[in-house]
Amino acid sequence: DWTRTRFLTGATLAWQPTEGGYTFEAAIPWSALDIEQPTAAMQFGLEVGRGVGGNSFMDLTGRDPDVPANLLTLMLAEPGMDAAASLTPQVSLDIRLNDGDAYIVPETVSPDSDFFWLDLVTLESIRLNEGENTIRYRYAGEASENPGISKIDAFYLQPVTARSVFSTPDGGTITLTYNTLTGEATWTESPAQ
Repeated sequence: DWTRTRFLTGATLAWQPTEGGYTFEAAIPWSALDIEQPTAAMQFGLEVGRGVGGNSFMDLTGRDPDVPANLLTLMLAEPGMDAAASLTPQVSLDIRLNDGDAYIVPETVSPDSDFFWLDLVTLESIRLNEGENTIRYRYAGEASENPGISKIDAFYLQPVTARSVFSTPDGGTITLTYNTLTGEATWTESPAQ
């Protein structure tokens, strides 16, 4: 119960093994959602996620769960109702480097933002001009009454090939390189001059 910061009272969870996973069912009391009288067309937000790796949480909506507007929108429907209003729009970013073309990045893998998460912008390497470079970004998702919110903490530029040179006690050097695209690593020793 996020509102009261405690385990939910009165909820029941059941699961059944299936091929390759489980089917989960949850019975949640209306009072836990602060709903006294449920009615058709009522909308509310729900967060659904799963534990990852024992110490992390992945939100299954693909949106940042720490922003209330990003909760999965659910609408109570009755037979014959148009449920289109209950759709949750996708959140995407339009990212541009200098005056280049846009990269559209769907934010579909966002975990709980208590952890640092990186979304890959390009599959291909890019070459930066010497000097100042400008990154521009803007919302590029679907427009609606609840278009979603995107939080950007930082942009991280990573070299295609990382290289470190270490000096040895006898005056030689050891050069380590790591290609971040191929995973290839090299180790080169040079004797003292």
